[in-house]
Amino acid sequence: MNYTWNDIIHGQVSMNQTFKSGGLGKLMIRGHFEVWVCSYSDECAKPSNPFCYFFDEQQKVFSPWGLEEELMLS
Repeated sequence: MNYTWNDIIHGQVSMNQTFKSGGLGKLMIRGHFEVWVCSYSDECAKPSNPFCYFFDEQQKVFSPWGLEEELMLS
């Protein structure tokens, strides 16, 4: 992902519908993997199907996860 948390937060606050995010729920490992972020403008995204990443809290990086539709996040 070529965005920072600041980009994501700014995008969500401005309501521009570029990103969506949420918690990992039962998949969460506290202090390591806690949240996911999907981007509609990602190069791997498809029309109306954003590409999603999970965030590694220890290494401070986004790791590719898959298309939202396949992950059934909505």
